[in-house]
Amino acid sequence: MRKIISFKTAANANLIILGLFVIFHVLVILEVTPQNIVWGGRLTSRQELVQYEVLSIVLMSDCIFITLWKANYLPFKLRFVPTIGMWLMVPLFLFNTVGNIFAVTLFEKLAFTPMTILLALFSLRLAIEKT
Repeated sequence: MRKIISFKTAANANLIILGLFVIFHVLVILEVTPQNIVWGGRLTSRQELVQYEVLSIVLMSDCIFITLWKANYLPFKLRFVPTIGMWLMVPLFLFNTVGNIFAVTLFEKLAFTPMTILLALFSLRLAIEKT
């Protein structure tokens, strides 16, 4: 995998996709984007939507922080911490992919499934890099 995707490409792609997801979730909270295209189309109330979207934003922000740390964009020590974080992100995005496959809306299946697969692959690429 190291020869297929460079470390820098994987890191930057992860940051771009994760950043776009944060923006997307903010737009859902602001009701610019329809509620029925997130969370499998199964949310039933505005309160539930906001809770889940805030959770998504926090989780995506954590993933951005871990990716920045792993990519040496942050000057923190303890290099094993972001590596563990990257290894945790791989199954997170794989499980998310499964959830997207079983989503009610076709949009979620077609738009988000490839993105979460890419996030899992890029996270795996970053996890295997020794820093």
